[in-house]
Amino acid sequence: MGDPPGRGLAATDSNHAEARHAELQQAADDVLAQITDPIGAIALADMAMSLRDPIRKRQMLTTLGRRLEGPWRAVVSDSKVLAAIAAALNDPETRLAGIPLAAGTGDPRWVGTLMNFVLDEKADAEVRVAAVEVWVGSSHP
Repeated sequence: MGDPPGRGLAATDSNHAEARHAELQQAADDVLAQITDPIGAIALADMAMSLRDPIRKRQMLTTLGRRLEGPWRAVVSDSKVLAAIAAALNDPETRLAGIPLAAGTGDPRWVGTLMNFVLDEKADAEVRVAAVEVWVGSSHP
């Protein structure tokens, strides 16, 4: 037979709602990326910490990392920013985004953690490579 009447429309409505949601998320990300006031970093760190979706969380952490190297530099030691970095490094789902984020702060508190990733023979190769890359690319003693 076929699907009951209206079932195809419900699926279409659901797909449209998901696409619209993704568009709104992207628009919000674009707006956050344009904010030059360092308070944007704190807001973004806070938002990233509250997300359950690891893909969205990685996207936000990546944006945070890029912006902390520039206009948001003044808040690299903010407690919410530090908490977001620590959480990213501790979570295997976000670790790859957390490594350049931590390194980009230039804060020596992250050196030990990053070196542990480099030396951990059981760690994923991607994690070890990312940690080596930030170590090689940084100015360290």
